[in-house]
Amino acid sequence: DLTIFDEAHYYKEAGGQRAPSGTYLFARELMKHTKNAWFLTGTPIANKIIDLWALFHLTSHELGVGENYMAFGMKYAGGKEEAEVEGFSPPYNFDGLTNMNELKQRSSNVLLWRYKDDVAGIPVQQLYKKELKMPISVQTHIGVDYGTTSLRDWDISEFGGRRNQRGARRMKILGEIAMWKAPFSIEEAINAIEEGHKVILFSSFSDKNVPVMPVFEEALAKYFAEYPARKFKYVKVMGSVSKSLKSQRVRQFTDDVGTKLLLGNIKTAGTGLNLQAATYSIFNDVHDSPSQHEQAEDRTRRINQLSCTEVVYMISDALEDEKIWDKLWRRRVNVERAQEGRDDPLAYQRDSLVARVKQMHP
Repeated sequence: DLTIFDEAHYYKEAGGQRAPSGTYLFARELMKHTKNAWFLTGTPIANKIIDLWALFHLTSHELGVGENYMAFGMKYAGGKEEAEVEGFSPPYNFDGLTNMNELKQRSSNVLLWRYKDDVAGIPVQQLYKKELKMPISVQTHIGVDYGTTSLRDWDISEFGGRRNQRGARRMKILGEIAMWKAPFSIEEAINAIEEGHKVILFSSFSDKNVPVMPVFEEALAKYFAEYPARKFKYVKVMGSVSKSLKSQRVRQFTDDVGTKLLLGNIKTAGTGLNLQAATYSIFNDVHDSPSQHEQAEDRTRRINQLSCTEVVYMISDALEDEKIWDKLWRRRVNVERAQEGRDDPLAYQRDSLVARVKQMHP
């Protein structure tokens, strides 16, 4: 009589020209044979407000049955049509937030929220943004290799009219920026370790795409060679690591006092792991999905964690780095506003989570 779906944010309807996810199709089929269902998730809005539509549709709620994906996006996700690109039909941008009071009221009979701050035993967490000044010579070098300005401002025809080619070029720029920041992130980690913290250092890139991890390890080797008496152990948790080896490395990081640092990919080390042995997290680079960052931040913020935790974002003044940072926090503000039913973004900024991000100067 009751089916419970955990990690419900994975049951996503892609909409548009893309096919629904396999988990969404599985859940939709299973719902035909169950009378009652609970969908459990710590991040019901994984990326954008439009993500909620799939949950409403699966539960046969009026917001998912009476309104289709497109209608929901246009009404509540600030939907707008973008310019047509060669080889693509005009796409729709559902990156906004509209009519939140109405959405909150209409969904109140199906959504039950419980906030982390209301759960006893979860410590306070402070977020910091550390700004890095990238030399003009480095920015020029990146520009020479991959473009001269923000890729959003380029003529798409320069890449044969394909949006994915533009995205690939942009990711190369962000990868170059991430590798430039890596030694500064290691320096930040070492400073935190010397203050008594265990540290997690995240990157959103895999070694297959952008070799940030080798740069981390090169910076560590240089530090250990210069200060051999301060040498400590560290572990890596990447997508290429087997499940058993990942568990072994997490246990080492948790139980061994000499293992001070965990280097991890945000998708592999940022979900499903209890890393409360750490009290300091650093993000070398930014993923544009709010749920990825919330999940990763919460690896140290667990029930029975006795210490307050700190999270540091390393952000350079390079244009693409600033833009993806702004995009991430715009989406996170939208998620908070949706949960609280707040329509006025300017008034909300005063006490939103963005206001809680403190500046950390180099």
